Amino acid sequence: MSLASSLRLCRRLDEIEASGTLNALRIVGGLDSIVETEGSYAARMALRSHTGQEIAAALGGAEKAAAARLRRYDTRRCF
Repeated sequence: MSLASSLRLCRRLDEIEASGTLNALRIVGGLDSIVETEGSYAARMALRSHTGQEIAAALGGAEKAAAARLRRYDTRRCF
């Protein structure tokens, strides 16, 4: 996700939160569900075709942080 997309998403969540924190919580829960489902698949596919350095660069951090994120996305596999 680009920085611009991240900023738009954060702004939108702020707008939603202003209309009610429970509504914002519901939407964040939905996003969490998407990450739980899609993150696992994306992590496995990325590991099959990219190096740890490439993945870290795509996630915008160090390899150690990228590995921790991938573990969080896909708990069925050790990285």
